Amino acid sequence: MSTSHHDVWLRAQRLNQEIQRAALSMHEIPVREWNAMMDELSRAIDEVRRDVALMKLLQEAARTSQDARERSLLHRVLRQAPLDHGANVDALLADPRVRLEPSQVVTELSIYIVEQEPLDHEYPFEELGPDEEWRDLTRIGGNPTTIDGLPAPTGRDFLLQVDVAALNRESVHSEALAGAVRRHALPKDGLLQVFHSTTGDSRTSDDSGGGASVRYLPEEALRHRVIPAGSNPWPAWQASCVALPSVAAAPGSAAEVADSVNVLTEDLNRAARNGGYEQDFLASFERNPFTARVDAVTRMFALSSPDFEQSVEDSVALATRLPLVGPDDRHFLLFDIPADRAFGQIFGDAGRLEIWMRATDAKNHRYAEVVSFIRSA
Repeated sequence: MSTSHHDVWLRAQRLNQEIQRAALSMHEIPVREWNAMMDELSRAIDEVRRDVALMKLLQEAARTSQDARERSLLHRVLRQAPLDHGANVDALLADPRVRLEPSQVVTELSIYIVEQEPLDHEYPFEELGPDEEWRDLTRIGGNPTTIDGLPAPTGRDFLLQVDVAALNRESVHSEALAGAVRRHALPKDGLLQVFHSTTGDSRTSDDSGGGASVRYLPEEALRHRVIPAGSNPWPAWQASCVALPSVAAAPGSAAEVADSVNVLTEDLNRAARNGGYEQDFLASFERNPFTARVDAVTRMFALSSPDFEQSVEDSVALATRLPLVGPDDRHFLLFDIPADRAFGQIFGDAGRLEIWMRATDAKNHRYAEVVSFIRSA
């Protein structure tokens, strides 16, 4: 490490150590003084990030560092760019922690559906009442919202549902969410529900959708819902939605691009969860933030996970089961559902369920015809 690189990094280390020592008696430090210290550290970290050669050296150091305090600072310097840029793809790719050219990647604005609180079989807002305009029926697992006289599909497990009215309400406060809603022509209200057999898919099953059923319940139908009853093998989680990019390496990209995309995907999942971490993750993060892994997050309008590539067999299944209608039509990934947190190992080791549909169907709010693929490591 050259003298100039060394001095820049030493300054950041020194400031970080001073703050750690000061934190032991933080209650004795005036707020203005504490904020000034934090601002000085932020400026020092920005200086480190502007140095391309130094950033490469630090990335190597992160692989071998045995000092927990140094690893913590290295992680702050090198990772978690999505927390600063949200859905701004251009700023994210240009960030010194990422440094990917737009030509090297494919991106898609996605909606990440994040487990928040276990519901213990209690379903907020299911009961019709005066607070209907604030309801949010979005959840993962548990039992589906039930309409009197309209039973759930037989032979299918309920996986999740998205309250489209709540999503539109939240999009008023988020241009990123509003952009995803507009791009994929979501309805203004109603409810999307996802069911699957959890066994076969469109490559192995003659069943329509390969065992998947996506059901759209219009707002009028929801006025006749009843409290869900019965048992479900999967725990119920209240869920929230946030818009962030999905990222994949462009075809023919170098191996280091794919590695960077894998790192960025992990950081996007962490940004989506943004503090909603379990104790085992926090303990792992404390030991080594570079090896701690969050569970993958369910996404709408996503790109396929970097762990899996679409095969010729997949393309044939899509073209056969869902033939495109006109030159402007396309297939897109409606749901990418990982099993890790909510569904155990039902899709195999590190497995997930992909549900695809046609853009022309989405535009007309027709969700009955889909194709599904189970992905597993």
